[in-house]
Amino acid sequence: MKAKEYYATHAATASQVNVKDDYIFVKTDNKLVKIMHDDILFIEAMQNYVTIYTGSKKYITYLTFKGIEENLPAGSFLKVHKSYIVQTTKVDSIEGGSIAIGQHSIPVSRANKDDILQKILNGKFLKR
Repeated sequence: MKAKEYYATHAATASQVNVKDDYIFVKTDNKLVKIMHDDILFIEAMQNYVTIYTGSKKYITYLTFKGIEENLPAGSFLKVHKSYIVQTTKVDSIEGGSIAIGQHSIPVSRANKDDILQKILNGKFLKR
């Protein structure tokens, strides 16, 4: 009986830990700000800081690029350059070695360009 109870509680807590929320909190301007994943256009690394761009604002926070990358859902966000992560659904156009999101132009890593474009296009590219 004890093993069954242990397994039930352990399985319940494990499933709660694996649930990814649809937002993150970051510290910026001496306050904690909630940013919804859907609002994020892209993220840029700047030395010891990370800038999170949304449709209406940009947030500069003291985080590691790798740390923020690990806390975003991999299916929606893609590292396209050593200093940039984009939300794939927010990409407006792709031209040469860059991606356009709104008024922003984001470089694409030449080494991984084909793989990155494949993930962004995700079978939605129509051609003759």
